[in-house]
Amino acid sequence: MSFARAFRPPDLRQKLLLTLGIIVVFRFGSTLPVPGISAPAVRYCSGLESGSAAVNVYAILNLFSGNSLLHVTVFATGIMPSITASIIVQLLTQVIPRLQALKDQDRAGQAKITQY
Repeated sequence: MSFARAFRPPDLRQKLLLTLGIIVVFRFGSTLPVPGISAPAVRYCSGLESGSAAVNVYAILNLFSGNSLLHVTVFATGIMPSITASIIVQLLTQVIPRLQALKDQDRAGQAKITQY
């Protein structure tokens, strides 16, 4: 009863449908294998196929990714590469003078750093 009432207001219905759509796209992307990569070769190279008791870093990352690294899916990496790249570029602005000059500029310099 209350679930059906949630779809009555048009703005709430749009938000719920958008959220459900995002969840469907994410679940589809986390099961869709990356073309051109052999999943058995990835399992062999990562050491997860051998069944050894030693816990390696790949096994922990696979655990946190919901087993999508083992199956080499499209959304396996998530947002972590983007965050890591952003942190590295921010650190490089302190070391490289050209990036420091871009940082000191107004919006144009910031946009160029964001593009990098």
